Amino acid sequence: TILTEPAGNINSVFSDADYLYAGSDDNKLYVWDKPSFTLNTSLSDSSRDVVGVFADSQYIYGQGENAKIYIWNRSDFSLFTAISGGGIWDTGYSVYADNNYTYSGINDKIQVKSKSNFAIYTELSDPWSSVKDITAHGSYLYDAGVVISIWDRISFKYIKTLEDNPDAVGAVFIDSNYIYGASEDSNIYIWVGAPTPEFSPTPSPSPTPSTIPTSTPVPTASPTVTPTVIPSSTPTPEGYRTPTPTPTAEPTLTPTPYTSGACHSV
Repeated sequence: TILTEPAGNINSVFSDADYLYAGSDDNKLYVWDKPSFTLNTSLSDSSRDVVGVFADSQYIYGQGENAKIYIWNRSDFSLFTAISGGGIWDTGYSVYADNNYTYSGINDKIQVKSKSNFAIYTELSDPWSSVKDITAHGSYLYDAGVVISIWDRISFKYIKTLEDNPDAVGAVFIDSNYIYGASEDSNIYIWVGAPTPEFSPTPSPSPTPSTIPTSTPVPTASPTVTPTVIPSSTPTPEGYRTPTPTPTAEPTLTPTPYTSGACHSV
């Protein structure tokens, strides 16, 4: 089937057992029933493009391009709250959530907000670029930008980057065996990652804005990541990356890219 209801470009898509969700340039978040894929509703509270989408058992999250997170109740699709993530010059890119926190990609930072009061708990500064995508698996949090950055999911300390791709990574996905990065050089990069223990978070703190941590994440020991890639041509770096983080030893990758046009999601 082809779903034709959105009037703008589709920026993000997410699915769970009951619904398919999509964020569109027409400022709406669309919800289709599964498996019929009939349109259930369109959520139109956002005043800007909906660029990121995520859902859990309680809420539906839409990241607005205006740096606001719009949160709807999953039970009746009513707007629960809208949380500002910055000023008029700030840009939102992505959203993710777990039992304790919401994570927003705002400019080159991940804003971590406590779900107990939706106040900012901490901000993680990506050392490379804008945070285009966020996901988590086991003990680690991942964000995609120029490279894939990895963070400890409990301490929020910076771990390392995967930077074998010469162009920006628009999306990242993790499963039990691999880390997948969709790159703008038309390749999908695949790293072999050692399985991590299941994430067992402690109860979420209830910080106020005055208690927001301001320290810069410090690199710690690197997880074991042995990369491999699927390509057909050796990409040529474009030379626009200037920061040089110095975490622990980087994986050795022999690129074999898989090409057919720029990749924006995975």
